[in-house]
Amino acid sequence: MSSLRILRLPFNNIKGANPLPALATGCPLLEVEEIGLGSNEIDGEMMPDLCSSLPWLRKLILPNNDLNGVALPSLGQCANLESVSLSFNLLVGPIPTEMLLLLKLVDLVKQPHRSPGTALETLATTSLEAFLHPSPGVLT
Repeated sequence: MSSLRILRLPFNNIKGANPLPALATGCPLLEVEEIGLGSNEIDGEMMPDLCSSLPWLRKLILPNNDLNGVALPSLGQCANLESVSLSFNLLVGPIPTEMLLLLKLVDLVKQPHRSPGTALETLATTSLEAFLHPSPGVLT
């Protein structure tokens, strides 16, 4: 699978722990550019070293799962990231400013999560001025 570039498995009834750490450890995915695992039943936290394991990642599409924890500041290290969708999960806390400063990021899906006050809902209610000119630290 070393030539795998796109992994799209939405609506496949994938259940259980987030498979990204096992995939990154079990086979070389260094050239993967797109991961789409939306609308499954994946749970657990985000992979903290996702960007170092997947340096060419352009699209991370994981909506409508059961991912929990926080949106990791380390996603801001994914220099090639263009599109992120983490909506309708169980993530909490604000969107890390590091993600908003990605030069290639053009698509950040901001539908609310399933519980109020979560990361992308916070972004959705942030003023346009604060979004376009974020202050250092975390966008709240």
